[in-house]
Amino acid sequence: MSETENAGVSRPWSGGLAPVLVAVWAVLGVVAWLLVRGADEVFLGYLGGPVAMAAGVSACRRIARAGRLPGPIRVFWNRMEYGGIGLLAGAVAAAIWANNDTGIDLVIGVPLLAGVGLMIVAFLRLPGPTRNAAAWSQVVLDGCTVAVASALVFWYVVLAHAPAGTSLGTRVVAAVVGVVGVLLAVTVGKAAATPETVVDGAALRTLIAVPIASVVTPMVLVSGGDWSRMALSVLALPIVGVALSTGAYLQRRALDRPDGQTVSYPTRSVFSLLPFVAVAATAGLVVGVSAQDMSARQLTVIIGALLIAGCVVARQLLSLRENTLALRGIRRQQAELERLALSDNLTGLPNRARFTVALAERLGAHQPAAALLIDIDDFKMINDTLGPAAGDQMLFQVAQRLRAQCTAGEMPVRLGGDEFAVLLPFDDPAAAEAAAGRALQSLADPFTVGDQHLLVHASAGIAIAEPGETADEVLRNADIAMYAAKAGARWPARPRCSTPTLGSACSPPRS
Repeated sequence: MSETENAGVSRPWSGGLAPVLVAVWAVLGVVAWLLVRGADEVFLGYLGGPVAMAAGVSACRRIARAGRLPGPIRVFWNRMEYGGIGLLAGAVAAAIWANNDTGIDLVIGVPLLAGVGLMIVAFLRLPGPTRNAAAWSQVVLDGCTVAVASALVFWYVVLAHAPAGTSLGTRVVAAVVGVVGVLLAVTVGKAAATPETVVDGAALRTLIAVPIASVVTPMVLVSGGDWSRMALSVLALPIVGVALSTGAYLQRRALDRPDGQTVSYPTRSVFSLLPFVAVAATAGLVVGVSAQDMSARQLTVIIGALLIAGCVVARQLLSLRENTLALRGIRRQQAELERLALSDNLTGLPNRARFTVALAERLGAHQPAAALLIDIDDFKMINDTLGPAAGDQMLFQVAQRLRAQCTAGEMPVRLGGDEFAVLLPFDDPAAAEAAAGRALQSLADPFTVGDQHLLVHASAGIAIAEPGETADEVLRNADIAMYAAKAGARWPARPRCSTPTLGSACSPPRS
């Protein structure tokens, strides 16, 4: 069976869960080794890194090649795969040169830096607001601010606590890895706070484990004790492997969510404040250094400069808060305008425009889709005899029943008048006919309109989206199938579902 034929079937192993389990077992194996063997046979402890990172790279590779994903998401996970390959090379090198020495050897640090750098590129190239030269200059300045401050902190605080006799090269490599990890944290935070980010939010939050490991591990490897160095040496990359495989799995799970059901707005990430934290940390270092062997006049100048910098930072934070509040209001208004433009005022269901957009998105992403059209037979008679208010009440109840019977991934829509539709996230004719049967069955019970109990009949048409078809063509085919059902409904018979060339026609029996 093809992937599209199985789109509606839950298959956790083929859905990306296997790499997560492999990576988790690698972490558990390393933890067991730490508890049982201690520092003996160090090579065995380092084996968890290559295993978990291989699982993470495999998960990124599989999600990057998933045909149902939009292009920008595939590109992102493809770049994360390349970054994971760099970290995998570092894990292999760490296993070959297994030791518990202070710092990071150059042969291990170079592939680690390459992997983290590729991940920074992946996050920077995510879709977002169009950046002009000034916007890119701000990105570069923020990066320089964080990098310089991080380098100062690592050099003055972390490296100063390295044990005597530690090689300068291993300390410098560890500091550079830590600084690049901080830069990765900034890019991840900015991506998570960008409304246009197309990567699943839960996956992004999982991936934050990568920069955290990149920052904490070098600090412990330089200034930590023997056991803590050993623990971080063998656990850091397995944890990163778990984060990569879990993020890819969450991205795959996001494909099965119903379209248009929820709207979330990213809040400002705490990582957006890292440039200000960097300024504050640098100011603290300046105070600590300048307090040593300086005259009162020199110290006064330093303190004055720091106060000015603090005032500037405080002013920028206030401006940042005002901009955030203004942007939040704009997003709220935009969301309301989108809701009004893409929803039906009477029933609250998505309207024809939302249906067309959602169907076109699935077709553009090569995802399976089918259109189910439902029309209330002789609805004009209800309007003419009971009045428009009774007709509106009837339509509202029809919408509620259709919404209640829809399963995950199905989107009920009011196209206009007495015409409704359901966007189906699969292309199996049998499953589509079953969905049509469910929809018609939900309308079989009498409706209560005022003091009247009305029994209505409906006709349904199904069109399975074929490769190369547009949303309008699929909708037209479903419309043709629905009118074929109307034409056949004149005969008293059991419910019928057939599969003609253009689609399926289904109608309930006449009483």
